[in-house]
Amino acid sequence: MKTILVPTDFSEASRNAAQYAAALCKAWKSRMILFNAYMLPVPVSELPYTLTGAEDIQQDFERSLAKEAAALFEQHGIEIEHLVRAGIPETETLELAKEKDARLIVMGMKNNSKIDKLLGTTIAGVIRRTEKPVMVIPEHKAYSEIRMVAYAADLDFEMNEAAFFPVKSII
Repeated sequence: MKTILVPTDFSEASRNAAQYAAALCKAWKSRMILFNAYMLPVPVSELPYTLTGAEDIQQDFERSLAKEAAALFEQHGIEIEHLVRAGIPETETLELAKEKDARLIVMGMKNNSKIDKLLGTTIAGVIRRTEKPVMVIPEHKAYSEIRMVAYAADLDFEMNEAAFFPVKSII
């Protein structure tokens, strides 16, 4: 495994997933891409107000992500690249995974609210739209060595043996 992509929204769930992914990177001698995608706020009021500039927002996210990457490097001593992009998090994650040839996407899962179940989440969208394996880490799950792997498949579709290659590489 060469590159693990870890999208973060700076929540506790995504920070925990980054810790988990960092431990995987160390065990597998892989590199991490710590990634944040954010959406620019859209003014919806008729009242005049000042909106923080896009460059300021970008710089704030870059500072926050650099700080998280430095802390992960300090703890785990792994190679970490960190990137910030403006856009829809699901779409930006999928594009970056292709661009950087990520072999695995590791995402943190929060306790879902009823609204998340109705509308869907970024995780669900990434899983539905990617060909890459996605590892979803529950909010409070600490890293432990992988001893068993379950493969979930939709058997309504004809499967190609190549679909198992990512799982084989993890095993």
